[in-house]
Amino acid sequence: MLVQIRDRAAMLSMSIINLRSYLNSNGWNNQGRWGSRPAVIYSKEYAGREWEVILPIRDTLADYAENIAEAIAVLSTVEERSQMDVYYDLLGMGSDIIRVRSLNGMASQRLSLRSSAELLNDTYGMIASAARAAEETKAAYRGSMSSEVVEYLDRVHPLPGLPEGYGITLHSPVPAGFGTQGDFGDDVLPPFPRQVTTKLASALKHSELAVSDFNAEGSLEPFLAVVDNGVSANLCNSVAELAKNGRGVDIDLTWADVRPVNVIAYSFRFSESSADILAEAAKIFSRRDPSF
Repeated sequence: MLVQIRDRAAMLSMSIINLRSYLNSNGWNNQGRWGSRPAVIYSKEYAGREWEVILPIRDTLADYAENIAEAIAVLSTVEERSQMDVYYDLLGMGSDIIRVRSLNGMASQRLSLRSSAELLNDTYGMIASAARAAEETKAAYRGSMSSEVVEYLDRVHPLPGLPEGYGITLHSPVPAGFGTQGDFGDDVLPPFPRQVTTKLASALKHSELAVSDFNAEGSLEPFLAVVDNGVSANLCNSVAELAKNGRGVDIDLTWADVRPVNVIAYSFRFSESSADILAEAAKIFSRRDPSF
């Protein structure tokens, strides 16, 4: 069954930039302005006919919600997906997306209330540690968070309804940019939400490498060397719990199309056995900062 959306508020909240980015990314052809009307026509061939999507260029139009609803309906038909799936993908165009999934045994097992709460809590801890590291890197974080970090965390949303199995998808909204952004090593400082997700990518990458180094050398010293990359007791504890409870965990990051970057998506994998290593690393960090 193809689910339809009839929520006018949801349509009004959809960004023109998100819809435009989605159309450009999915093979729709820009046919230019629709005469003197405040809209642009996009077209695509499918199933032997030409389909059109009308992209409004002003979100103050009285029929803006109806125009967005019609666009989603056409996309749903052409893609043979529910309107709800299309809607969430459209929302995702304006967000960096963080996906957490079980590596193996928990992927299809229905979660209890307790397990669902733990998944949310551990994912929150991982994101919060990256947000705090975006402000200042430390071996461990304690006490209250800054207003900027709190505001950021309030804007990150999981997709409604936890699916069956150990997994969650988060949308981390970012401001739209123009052209390919220099968020990775460029002189231009990215907005704070993008700083958080790039710091998260850095921390996960260096945690993954430190686990490999431990397996090769039997030393936790490599963890201590990557604090400046966002690795902390908080992050190690959260990822350790995710890996343990999910019997291994995959964490993927993709970047918002409305603020494109010149790097590919990131994917990180932590086995169930790496959970013990990460937990031990967290203890080392904690000894560095006994107040943690």
